[in-house]
Amino acid sequence: GPIDHVDLEALAEDPSILPSFRSAPPLPGDTTRAIVLDVTPSSADIKADTLRGTLSLEDAMWAGQIINTASLKHERMPDFSLESILTPGDVIWIKVKSTEGGIATFALEQEPDVQGALVAMEPDSGYIRALVGGYNFATSQYNRALYANRQVGSAFKPIIYALAMTRGFTPASIVIDEEVTFQSGDDEEDYWAPRNYDGKFHGPTRIRVALAKSRNVITVKLVDALGIDRLIDFAKRMGVPDEMSRDMTIALGSMGMTPLELTSTYGSFANRGVKMKPIGIKYITDANGRIIESNEPEGTRVLDEDSAFLITSMLKSVVTQGTGWRARALKRPVAGKPGTTNDNMDAWFMGYTSNIAAGCYIGHDRPRSLGRGAAGGTMCGPVFDRFMKKATAKYGGGPFDVPPGGQFIKIDRNTGARLSDGATGDNVVAEYFRLGEEPMFGVTFDGGFAMGSNLPLFSESGTTAGQKVRNATGDVKVIPKKKATFGTLSSGGLY
Repeated sequence: GPIDHVDLEALAEDPSILPSFRSAPPLPGDTTRAIVLDVTPSSADIKADTLRGTLSLEDAMWAGQIINTASLKHERMPDFSLESILTPGDVIWIKVKSTEGGIATFALEQEPDVQGALVAMEPDSGYIRALVGGYNFATSQYNRALYANRQVGSAFKPIIYALAMTRGFTPASIVIDEEVTFQSGDDEEDYWAPRNYDGKFHGPTRIRVALAKSRNVITVKLVDALGIDRLIDFAKRMGVPDEMSRDMTIALGSMGMTPLELTSTYGSFANRGVKMKPIGIKYITDANGRIIESNEPEGTRVLDEDSAFLITSMLKSVVTQGTGWRARALKRPVAGKPGTTNDNMDAWFMGYTSNIAAGCYIGHDRPRSLGRGAAGGTMCGPVFDRFMKKATAKYGGGPFDVPPGGQFIKIDRNTGARLSDGATGDNVVAEYFRLGEEPMFGVTFDGGFAMGSNLPLFSESGTTAGQKVRNATGDVKVIPKKKATFGTLSSGGLY
C-alpha cells in the first residue's frame, strides 16, 4: 500500500508541506517517491518533485496479485483498478519510464523487503565494471557488494571441484551418490548426514553431473577424500577469507564471503587460473590532467590452466544441463553456479563469459528466510541474465580458450568409460583430459586412484547395526545409524 498520505487541500494552501524526496528531478530509470494528485480506474495523475506525469493501470498490474492464504497461490484481485489501491494524496513508489516530449510516464513500484548486490569485473584485468551495493542509496548507504559477509552456500562448490581437478579427479570420474553419515565434533553421539536438495540418492554419478545438479552428498565425499585442511589452504589461495569452520559443513558453503570477493574468485576461473586484484579506480589526475596515481592490473596464479578450463567446462554444464539453466538465454558461452543457503536465507548466482565475470546476491540485512522456493537460480538467476545481456552486448564474449596440455576423448555419459574415437550415439560425449590422465577403456569408479581411506564408495546392505561401507582401499567398516544433526544455519547451502 501507500507509504504515506498528504492532505491535498492543505497542500493547495501551503505547497511547502509537500516533502522533497530528491535533490534533483528524477530521470528515466530512476525509482523515487511521488504523490497521487488524481486517480481514475485506468490512470492516475502523479507528481514526483517537479516532474508530473501519468501512471496507467497496465503499469500497476502486479499490485492486483493477492496470495490465497489457504492454497498459498497467487490470485488476481477481483475488479482490480487503480481506484481500488490508490486515493488522491497517497505517497507511493514509482519508476520513471519515459519523459519524452515533456510528458512523463510512470510505473508503480514498491520498496522491496529484501536487499541485494551485484558486482561485475574484467577477469583479465580486475577492473570493476559495475558495483551496486543495494536497492536505493537514498534509503540505505550500506554497501552490500563490499561489506555484506554472507554464507555462500553451493556457490562455494566450484572451489572444491577445482581442488579435486588438481588432485587427479576428472569430470568423468565416478563417485557414488548414497547415504553416508559423518561424526561431527568430539561427541561420539553427534552425527551429520548430508542430503541432496531433492532428498534422493542417485548412485554412480560423473563428477560433471554432480556439479551441474549441485549434488551435496558427492561434494561432501570429495571434501572427505581431499582433506579439510588441504581444502581450507586451497580456498584461502582462491580468495576465501580466513574464517572457515574446520568441519564437513565447509562442503556446503558454510563460510561467509562478500559479493566482490566471490566474484573475484570466479574471475580466476575465467582468467585461466590467474586471480586479479579488483581495481575500482584506474588512475587519478590533477587539475592539469597529469596522472598522480595509477592502479595497474596485478594478478597471482592460484590454479593451473588445465584445472581452470575443466572447472569452466563443468560450470558451462551447470548452465546447459543443471541448476543454472536461466543463463542459457544469453545465447553465448557462459559458465555459472547458483547458491542457496539453508532455510533459503541467502541467494547467489555467480558466473562469467570469456571477458566479464559477475555475481548477484539477494538476502535480508538481518538474516531470515526469503520464502519457500526462493533459491539462487530463481532469484539471482534472472538478475544475472538481465545484466549480462547488456554487458555482453557492450563487451562481447566468445568461446573459452582450450589449453594446449590435453585432448578431448569420447566417453560414455552414463558410466564415464572411455569409448573408441569412432563411437556415436546419445550416450557418447567428448571430455577434456590433460596429458597423462587419459582414461582407460572400461569403468573406473574412483577416477583411477585411491580416493582416501575415509571415503565410502560402495555400499553393502544386510546390516541392521548401521551403514556398512567399503572404502577405496577395500576395508569394510560400519557407520552406526545415529540421529543426524542437519539443517542448522551453520551447515551452509543446499542447492
